[in-house]
Amino acid sequence: MKQRGTILRDTRTGPGLVIVDGRQHPFTLEGIWRSGEAPAVNMTVDAQFNEVGTLIALFAVPEAQLAREKADEAMVAVKARGSQLVARMGMGTLVGTGLLATAWFALNTVSVQLTPGMKIGMSLWKLLGVLNTSGDAMAALSGNGGSTGMYGVLAIAALAGPAASYFVRDARAQLANCLPLLFLLGIGMAFYAGISSSLSQTQSAAMAFGGNAAADMVGAMTREAMRAFSIGVGGYLGCAVSLYFAATGVLKFLAKRG
Repeated sequence: MKQRGTILRDTRTGPGLVIVDGRQHPFTLEGIWRSGEAPAVNMTVDAQFNEVGTLIALFAVPEAQLAREKADEAMVAVKARGSQLVARMGMGTLVGTGLLATAWFALNTVSVQLTPGMKIGMSLWKLLGVLNTSGDAMAALSGNGGSTGMYGVLAIAALAGPAASYFVRDARAQLANCLPLLFLLGIGMAFYAGISSSLSQTQSAAMAFGGNAAADMVGAMTREAMRAFSIGVGGYLGCAVSLYFAATGVLKFLAKRG
């Protein structure tokens, strides 16, 4: 029978001492120690006992084996916590939240065709940095987005919204599923307002210097530039998942209220 133990005292000045399952056992190198390396304090070992519980052999446990065992234990713990989380929140909410995070942080929300062979894009998170620092979506093309500020805080809160109903018993907590969609609508309106304000100021300046003809020319150039903008994969995915969360949240709220 083998059990895991730890060396308390090595054999350099006399018999060694190993603790196994709370009990201490003295040992010597001759006949007991079965490994090529010398026993050392705090070394992990496998202790073998006979039928009457007498220590008959000690084997040093390699570091690689200990690392594998710890990794296996960590994986078991992660799987257990994951199963608990799935049981509490549901697979749909977890998958949806993961897809939404991918759409907002990793995929392009907006793409711009600069030339026939060159297209660039920005994720929603980077666009939030642009909105926070300048309010001008055009600045995204040059990568001038900075800190997301309060917009970033609101994005994280919206992302966590669908999980609220699993921690708050009130039926109204189901409406927190609408937060991602409301956030996207709010950000869209903020960008639209910023672009409209920029265009109005540009046309006003053009009219002041060149009259109506110059203002019309600026407007035509702006409309042509805007045609190069398109919604990216992240934009479509984020909208689809946000609509799903909003619909399920409203339906669950109505069902609980009914």
